[in-house]
Amino acid sequence: MSTDFPPSFQDNPFAYGFSLFSMMLITVVSTAILLTIVLEPRHRRRIDRELDNMICLDHSIPFATTLGLYRMKVVSLLTMIVMGVLPDVVFLLSWGEASPRVINIIWTTDRLFDGLAILPFLVFTSGYMLSGGSVANHLGEVPRRVELYPRWVEIRRHFKSALLVLFITAGVTIYKASA
Repeated sequence: MSTDFPPSFQDNPFAYGFSLFSMMLITVVSTAILLTIVLEPRHRRRIDRELDNMICLDHSIPFATTLGLYRMKVVSLLTMIVMGVLPDVVFLLSWGEASPRVINIIWTTDRLFDGLAILPFLVFTSGYMLSGGSVANHLGEVPRRVELYPRWVEIRRHFKSALLVLFITAGVTIYKASA
């Protein structure tokens, strides 16, 4: 590779750094939320066992509740986002560092993930269509105001992730710009 930045950035370190930062942050936050949602049922089962909770929900069908359907849809959409963005992050980090063969493998993986993104999309749309109006009906049962105040613990955690990603991308960009 002749330059340290892909040709689409026209040797502009700011454009490269901003793109890398935004895509890396999208990947990190989406993955953190995905892991939180996916691991929560396991955490709840562990708490139920430790407390010897006899009034626990049936965990055999995780998406049979309104909350389960909501989580399935969020997981599907976040999976689509990660599948679309992660290969681009790997590409930007590898440009100028990896051999042309490795770059071609990354591009092929990117195209493969683009095609495979249909799977989480189908999960989302089928969950949306199969639930029909049941979710809307459940949401309309008890009309009440939803408090939209964020939990500061969660905001701090994601803010720390954003700062870490900012430092990493700034370091990579400065390194590539000085080479």
